[in-house]
Amino acid sequence: WREVVRDVRFRKAVSLGIDRSEIIRNVYYNLGEPTSLVPSEYNPSEANRLLDEVGLSERDEEGWRLGPDGKPFTIHFESSRHDADLLPATELVVEQLKELGLKTDMREIETSLWSQRNAANQLQATVHWCEDKGFVPYGLFDLSITAPLWHQWIETKGKEGEEPPDEVKRFYDLRTAL
Repeated sequence: WREVVRDVRFRKAVSLGIDRSEIIRNVYYNLGEPTSLVPSEYNPSEANRLLDEVGLSERDEEGWRLGPDGKPFTIHFESSRHDADLLPATELVVEQLKELGLKTDMREIETSLWSQRNAANQLQATVHWCEDKGFVPYGLFDLSITAPLWHQWIETKGKEGEEPPDEVKRFYDLRTAL
């Protein structure tokens, strides 16, 4: 799992496979536009090319992409009931990623359970509303959401959690310098 999701090509493919205009149209009634904070291009052809390049080119008899272990590469989204608009948005993301051959599903959970699972590093994927950044899959800029063990290591100066890779430390330093 980590080997695949840490590959920037995989993350770019996921981003290219999300049709933000469809989400804005169907969930937010065209009241908004794709963010300029992160690239918002929808290009499923390029997404598929990148997923193949990452090594997810083999598929099972149902069409799901196979991971390095030979099993369908599955992404389990868990979303909190706290932000009601994120539930239908996450459902659309799940369906859009399925179109790329990524086996995805979504489970709605209570906010307190979401918080507990996130703090324990048990969320595989989520969609989160960042107060000043808008709708961003995976809570892009908040390490407490995207990588709680790395966040814990940084906050405790290495006493707890898991040491992040150097590029994450540099990103965190740049982020906190803003």
